[in-house]
Amino acid sequence: WFLILPFLPPIAYIHRMRKLQRDLVKMMIAREHQWLYSPDENHNRWGRFVTRFSEFFQKGDESQNLQDEFWGDFQGEKQTVPFYSGVFEYTVVTRGRRGRKHRSTYYKTIVAVKLNKTLKTDFRLEPEGALMRFFNFFRKKEIDTESEEFNKAFAVFYQGEKVEKELEIVKVLSPAVQMKLVELKKSEGPFALLFRNDAVLFMWSGMLLQKMHTKFFKKVALDERDKEDLNRKLKAILEITSEMVPFLD
Repeated sequence: WFLILPFLPPIAYIHRMRKLQRDLVKMMIAREHQWLYSPDENHNRWGRFVTRFSEFFQKGDESQNLQDEFWGDFQGEKQTVPFYSGVFEYTVVTRGRRGRKHRSTYYKTIVAVKLNKTLKTDFRLEPEGALMRFFNFFRKKEIDTESEEFNKAFAVFYQGEKVEKELEIVKVLSPAVQMKLVELKKSEGPFALLFRNDAVLFMWSGMLLQKMHTKFFKKVALDERDKEDLNRKLKAILEITSEMVPFLD
């Protein structure tokens, strides 16, 4: 501990500076698009989200909150789409052999899009991987579409009997929607997706802005590449979802 303690203040300072860098980049983008932005940690908002979308937000043992939140309207080529984006933080507590607590903190990026209609069936999509395929082999509720590429990319989960839900789910997952979701996975990486009522929620692991070019330790100025990277990522997500919404039946 005597060796570690002198390094704690500099580590805390570096962490604070990196968070400040992210906040400033996001504030610039929000101002550019006339969106609202809040960098603060909000535990109460997590409480409201976990009530409505427990599949995504019932995670962790402590310190659950939502932060780095955007609210606004995205102007797509076909229509304007209201959206919300935030970072969900939570901590998992485990105990070692000697009873000591170990804390691991995780971050999930959330993007929620409001639909222009209420869906009849709730369901979610999870990234299809080797472990997921193994469990799905024994599932009698797996729903396959006509797209082999989509079936390899996502697994479908829902409550109720397959005979009652399959038709409605396949109607929502039209060929056009399947194509857009596969495109989004290729461009932005694996994600989970939740369809509920009049909203669609996307969830990625990690922060919205993973790597940064801005270095306040070298120069107190924002690197335009960070702004461009975040703008590109949000635009890619929102453009595809805005094109996807009209196809939801």
